Amino acid sequence: WEVEGLMRTRVARDVAAAGALLGSLSRTVQAMPNLEMPDLVGQLVMAAVDQVQRAVRAVQHAEYVQADQAARDAHAAAEAAFSHPAILPQ
Repeated sequence: WEVEGLMRTRVARDVAAAGALLGSLSRTVQAMPNLEMPDLVGQLVMAAVDQVQRAVRAVQHAEYVQADQAARDAHAAAEAAFSHPAILPQ
């Protein structure tokens, strides 16, 4: 049960980090309405959201290894979207 607790904590941390990055990206895009958004950024955002949902479903079914992988994938996709060169200040 200790390992499960640690994995749940790590999943929660990665899901929260992905959410924070996606929220920051949303605020950035709203603040810059003329910003051209490449399709890749949208795809990365959708991938992050899909992986967050996958992580939540996996935790609900006590599938902690799958939840951990999905949460890490969500965090990575959100980070990639947020740090895309089109988003970074010129």
